[in-house]
Amino acid sequence: MRAGDYFSISINGGRELKVEYREGDTFETLSNRINTLSTRNLKASFSIGENGPALKLEAKNGATVDFISGSDGRDALSKLGLEERNIISPEVLFDLGEDQGIDPEKLGGVFALRLDNGFAFSTKKEAEYILTQIQNSLNVIESANRSLTFDPIRAQILQASKNNFGPAPAYL
Repeated sequence: MRAGDYFSISINGGRELKVEYREGDTFETLSNRINTLSTRNLKASFSIGENGPALKLEAKNGATVDFISGSDGRDALSKLGLEERNIISPEVLFDLGEDQGIDPEKLGGVFALRLDNGFAFSTKKEAEYILTQIQNSLNVIESANRSLTFDPIRAQILQASKNNFGPAPAYL
């Protein structure tokens, strides 16, 4: 990257905040600058892996963060090995609401497979762990597929569960 290369971030659809690479910046100074710009809604950190230094970006506190490329020839996003995209905080991603599946107009949702890119089959124990992770991912895919079809029985059960309040009957 060269000094002046940049990309922008937008938090929750707000104004674009420009993240500019300056002469002598490291992954650490760049991640600190991103953290300062995004206040509490985006956490940037860096790590050194087998492919060298890497920048990790994670949405926080229910935020949705959009990453926007810089202008042609000055785009720092592609030079960092990233692409334009948006990320959703885990709080939003894994708590999409109880009402999902009740309204036939609101089918689908957001699903995460939670697969790491650092899997290795070095030992039998690691292979068993990876198999478990892949099985969990297949379960998520099945759940995602089920969410695309309106289930009136499930909707009725969910609606009835909302009406259950007050003390439990004596026989329970």
